[in-house]
Amino acid sequence: MRVDKKKREDTLLIAVLICAALAAYVSRLVFYPQARRPETFAPIITELSGGYKISNGRVLININLADADLLMTLPGIGPSLAQRIADYRNEHGAFETLDDLLNVNGIGPAALEKLKEWAYAE
Repeated sequence: MRVDKKKREDTLLIAVLICAALAAYVSRLVFYPQARRPETFAPIITELSGGYKISNGRVLININLADADLLMTLPGIGPSLAQRIADYRNEHGAFETLDDLLNVNGIGPAALEKLKEWAYAE
């Protein structure tokens, strides 16, 4: 009986360790939503372009210099919208202000307000 008790304790310990590892993994997924936020990409942005600046501890993306991949790091910007922004910029020239993004199909006032925290035009 003593062996069975030891075996159960070992099994319980292994189960607890597996649960703890799983909880740590899940909590990282749940409590680390910043993965796509631009400030987490500062080292990558430095390698990709000079199209950023740091303001109040945040990395701001210059929409006139960012390629589609860098634009996708902005909130609410997926692959197709990033490409539309880049295409519009190539056709019409540099954006003078962020408000010019309203001319891009798919960007409305609500999306523009979100972008103002993470982007600039220069």
